[in-house]
Amino acid sequence: MAERASEPKGFDLSKALNQKGGSIEIKTPEDPEERGHRLRKEFLAFLINDLSAYLIAVLIVLVVLLYCFVVLIIRNSSPQERSWAMSVLASILTGAVGFAFGKFSE
Repeated sequence: MAERASEPKGFDLSKALNQKGGSIEIKTPEDPEERGHRLRKEFLAFLINDLSAYLIAVLIVLVVLLYCFVVLIIRNSSPQERSWAMSVLASILTGAVGFAFGKFSE
């Protein structure tokens, strides 16, 4: 009679812990050099991902503001250009005030 291979039995760790009232905690030590490297990496990721988006947006707004002021100052600008520049300036001002006070403008 051929014996059938026994199937592996599962071990429920939660039952063993509940009986003894203990818990499992796995600690991975991080040496100061690894910690410093990780913190520098997280700081660079913050600069690249978060701060760069704000800087690019501010740069675009400043360039548009400069262009609008140039259009308004130059006397050879057409009335349509001046009207466009005034509406863009009003939109940027409305957005800046809404951003400053935490409200959305429509």
